Amino acid sequence: MRYGLCILALLISPVWAGEYNTRIDTYIKTLQQVAREPVLTRTLMNASHECQSLIGILAIEKQWAELSAHERQIMVSENQLGYRFRDLIAEPDTDFVEFILSSEQGETVAAWPAPSDYWQGDETKFIQPAMQRKPVVERFDWDESSSSVSLHISVPVFGQQGLVIGVLTAGIEVDIASLKDLQIP
Repeated sequence: MRYGLCILALLISPVWAGEYNTRIDTYIKTLQQVAREPVLTRTLMNASHECQSLIGILAIEKQWAELSAHERQIMVSENQLGYRFRDLIAEPDTDFVEFILSSEQGETVAAWPAPSDYWQGDETKFIQPAMQRKPVVERFDWDESSSSVSLHISVPVFGQQGLVIGVLTAGIEVDIASLKDLQIP
């Protein structure tokens, strides 16, 4: 059933025209607000000081699929930000189903739930907001880590002197009833 909904959603999804509707704009504003939280920027600054090499990040990515779901959860979710993301998802009347905070190199620094990939650096939801320095709304699709049809919205996280120090991505659960209202890309 979910697979059929995903196919239907992809077929009727309109092409992005560059304008956000009110609901999407609200999600973006929420993400931008979270992206400015001191604990989030502090975590990214610490990650940049620890600065793992891309080879090291890719080695973790290679092992990621072999880890149990519990081990992945501990690595990126059992921390202050992971709990913050969990609490945002648990709020009543929220459509958020996933949060991923990636460092400037694309490694997952914090998430809830643990993503299916450790390295986000090769994904559009990381590359576009980091390069364009503005929010990016992606087409929706089946999301393995949140087990839902999700729309991903990503915002750059800015540090000192306006440098992009990471990307915050949220998965928004999409249901058939909301497709018309969302005007999703």
